[in-house]
Amino acid sequence: MTQIKKRAVEIIQRIPDDDMVYVVNILENLESLIKRQNIDKEQTLQTDDIAYTLNSSDKSVVADGKEMEQVANQIFNKYGGAFEKLAK
Repeated sequence: MTQIKKRAVEIIQRIPDDDMVYVVNILENLESLIKRQNIDKEQTLQTDDIAYTLNSSDKSVVADGKEMEQVANQIFNKYGGAFEKLAK
């Protein structure tokens, strides 16, 4: 266990049992915030990857609507709907 975790445990151990509900609530909210930040980072990386893929295409122009649809489907399948997640 790292020093900072040991310190956190020591602080928690000094808190009266009656007040532990507040500590648990704070820790759960903190955990949710950290998870949300990680999701945001992952979505940002996916968006950057999509932009790089689109900008680094060897083709300068998509020939027709069918080919454009195929490219769009490939991007959607590869990135699992990252655009929809960003729109929320």
